[in-house]
Amino acid sequence: MITVKVAPFHTYENCLWLENGIVEAVVSPKRGARLLRYGFAGRENMLREPEEPELNGHFVRLRRPDGTLLEMPAEYEASSVAGGLKLALLAPGPLGLVHTLEYRLTYGSSELLICHTLKNAGEQEVCLVPFFTTALEEGGLLAIPQSSEDTGDAPNRLFAVWPGTNMSDPRILWGQDFVLVQQANMRAARFGMAAEEGSAAYFNMDSLMIVKYAVQPGAVYPHRGCNIEVMTSEHCTSLILPEPRTVLRPGDELTHEESWTLYADIPCPPVDEWPVGESLRGML
Repeated sequence: MITVKVAPFHTYENCLWLENGIVEAVVSPKRGARLLRYGFAGRENMLREPEEPELNGHFVRLRRPDGTLLEMPAEYEASSVAGGLKLALLAPGPLGLVHTLEYRLTYGSSELLICHTLKNAGEQEVCLVPFFTTALEEGGLLAIPQSSEDTGDAPNRLFAVWPGTNMSDPRILWGQDFVLVQQANMRAARFGMAAEEGSAAYFNMDSLMIVKYAVQPGAVYPHRGCNIEVMTSEHCTSLILPEPRTVLRPGDELTHEESWTLYADIPCPPVDEWPVGESLRGML
């Protein structure tokens, strides 16, 4: 049975707890419909706990193509849908943007489906780039598959590296099959990739979290073509999934979907490609 209850989470009151007896998802309607918890029932949270106001959970940030942040309202109205919750902005955001968000569980499964919809309810077209961010709990190992396509003389991999990031950072392994990121108490580093697989894996606390998302070949992604970005620091590792640069005419919608799945009793492997690949065999 899939249930929803209202209860506090840390210092946040009136949070919505979505449960199916296997996993729990906790959402705050007053924090931008931010997902604050995803984990097995009664066990650790795979997401960064809300110890700091903005560096936790799953959320979206909207930017113009020049990088300017579009501030969205924080309060949402919740309603029930089959298998989960739907949250909608109480009033349109800047430029007439309306954001709705669905979180759905499946009976007998750990899978959580997340669907964001952005609609232009205004009278003018809007050009924007959404960034869907998930701050993962500290201490884990993130694995992102690399392209294995044989492109002959043409390159088959693209990376972007932010200022201050050391390419010899011991937390990051630029492997043949995976890029691995071990979170540790060191200064921030950030990079992006043009990945083909549309998946990532996070090992932590004897659990494995698989994230899957759609990749749009040929689309104009931000930050030199990256469709997945990683920021790691002393606090946590954040997985950032941008959508391509989008022009929404009045009435147009943009949809972003993610599928999360948890597996129990899987130890975190060392920062080495072979054991990571063996742990993920058949999962990505």
